Amino acid sequence: MEKFEDSTHYKEILLRGHYLTMAVDIDWILLMIIAKCFVGNEQQIFEIYDKEVHELTLFEKIGTAQIGLLRYHPTFFHQHKEDFKLLNELRGVRNKLGHGKIDWEENSKENLIISEAKQTGIETSSYKFSELFQSTIAYKDSLMNFLKVIQSFINLEN
Repeated sequence: MEKFEDSTHYKEILLRGHYLTMAVDIDWILLMIIAKCFVGNEQQIFEIYDKEVHELTLFEKIGTAQIGLLRYHPTFFHQHKEDFKLLNELRGVRNKLGHGKIDWEENSKENLIISEAKQTGIETSSYKFSELFQSTIAYKDSLMNFLKVIQSFINLEN
């Protein structure tokens, strides 16, 4: 009998867990950036998407953080433009893993197919487990850059 740690089910849990955990961390970091950027101007957050902060999707939080940095801390925005691209990539993969069905190619523990229900039907994408898992390193680096932004905000004098 196959050990659970060697199964594709285990790999799926590991992969989904890594991405979803990072997405939760990024969500929290974005909220801290938004709060710092719009301090004293909280109504502007509502005006961007016509929603309260707690109602914003991850996509909207990324956009709001970008707008806040651009308006109130443009140096930080320009320093972290590339990080926003990585965050959007992470968001896309998080959505696939969070909402999609994962199937493994027959007799493979490396090649997987993610199926998503779209308005036009079922959309499938093929991936290599090792590449998806390795990409978490780039996302982790991006996450660390955002932590540095928050640290810089904390050190700013008001």
